[in-house]
Amino acid sequence: LLKLSLAQGVQATGVDVTDLEEAAVPSFRKIISAHHFQGGAHLRVSEGNAIVIELFDQEGLPIATSVQKKIDKIVTFNSYRRVAFDRVGEYE
Repeated sequence: LLKLSLAQGVQATGVDVTDLEEAAVPSFRKIISAHHFQGGAHLRVSEGNAIVIELFDQEGLPIATSVQKKIDKIVTFNSYRRVAFDRVGEYE
């Protein structure tokens, strides 16, 4: 449910989403780079059942702390862009 919620939230901003199903982080990072994706989000459950969302850039590297802080602000203040229904991103 969390994966689909995240994917639909991203789609609502007009971004296309490709679901890689279950992939280990090293494989996930390689796929981002090899397929020229603009970035990626990897969800996992850590010890203690905490949900961890790891964000990666177009090269498959963890995003910079400064970028993470910008994303945190955007999400906290609901200042992300919204698109018309006919411009919602695709899900593959």
